[in-house]
Amino acid sequence: MRFSGYRHGLRRMRWHSAWSICAEWLWLIGYIWIMGSALTGCRKEAAETIAIEYSMCESGQLPRELSAIIESKKDQPFRLSYRTSQYTYIVIGYGMQPRGGCQVVVEDLYEQDGMIYITTNLIGERGEQVRLDEITYPYAAVRIEATDQTVVYR
Repeated sequence: MRFSGYRHGLRRMRWHSAWSICAEWLWLIGYIWIMGSALTGCRKEAAETIAIEYSMCESGQLPRELSAIIESKKDQPFRLSYRTSQYTYIVIGYGMQPRGGCQVVVEDLYEQDGMIYITTNLIGERGEQVRLDEITYPYAAVRIEATDQTVVYR
């Protein structure tokens, strides 16, 4: 009786050892697979950037409704896009500036990964040319072909 119990325990030990080795191998293979996936996932291929043709618009060239929206928002910095059947207007306002001679410059406008990216900068006169007696509300209005893509402001 004792002997059979010993044999049963041996079989159990052998099975347990085999399972243990199998589990270790499975764990090692899983670890290698996960690490390999993580490392290759970190290597993102550079997405293609496509330059977008655009026109800068003066206030007289904008749709009336858009001009009214800009007028209502001009005191504070704002960003908005406005779409008509033909064009999408991207507008970036820098709010009230306590000096004259400020203007908004579009540094970059491109499409990447199905989104439109725009980078602008507020520049002003320097030195003695700065007019402190004037308050301005600088903004840039850019007109592009009509699109439903998301605009990312930088």
